Amino acid sequence: MIKALLAAVCLVPWIPAAAQDARTVTFRAMCFQYMDEIDTVNLPAPGGAGKVEIPLPTSGFTPDFKAAFSDGLARFFVNRTNPATGKEEPKLIAEGKLASGERQVFLLLPSPDKALVYRVHAMNDDEKSFPMGATRVMNLAPLKIRLNLAGADLPPIPAGDIVIYPPVKKADEWGMYTARIDFDNGKGGWIPVATQSWKTSDRKRDLVITMLDPKTRQPAIRLYQDIPPWRQEVLPVGGQP
Repeated sequence: MIKALLAAVCLVPWIPAAAQDARTVTFRAMCFQYMDEIDTVNLPAPGGAGKVEIPLPTSGFTPDFKAAFSDGLARFFVNRTNPATGKEEPKLIAEGKLASGERQVFLLLPSPDKALVYRVHAMNDDEKSFPMGATRVMNLAPLKIRLNLAGADLPPIPAGDIVIYPPVKKADEWGMYTARIDFDNGKGGWIPVATQSWKTSDRKRDLVITMLDPKTRQPAIRLYQDIPPWRQEVLPVGGQP
């Protein structure tokens, strides 16, 4: 989890600012897995001169950025040298549909489209959409999964679906509870893949991503604890020791 002070960077759209359908979105970004060794993407700098770099951490989200996007799509690029001219030119490498809110998170995933490196999965980031203390589960595996939280089996999550669970009430005196994740065995049953101790707290939100490794076909589970920028505690500067 990245702990950083809130930062807002004003950017211009991917296509000319005159576009009537441009939407301004405050966003944070995270990369699920680096592809082609690309760990930074760009947006045009204000005024169209130069670029603004957007880092792609894999352990948590970036601070806030702000940009206008057109056609209802979040688009990012990298600079590549054009062999014909010898000059650097922007190349589109990540794209995805925007969510509905003014504040969003962008998860960059490996793209099935060979023309792109990443696909952008956008989700609303406000507390109405994703409350503090809640758990957002993204099932990227090509089969159903099921969570057991604090001893209770929850309804299966189909492949490709996202479910948000409210805070768990049945926890011990330290706020800990048992979380088990099962994968569909394809025969009407379940295979327990991971059993962990999770902590309930209204000071954070949890993002859980499940998948199958495309090469080994082994289940993989990633848990990210997120404290959004507006909930970050900023220590006072100066004063008496």
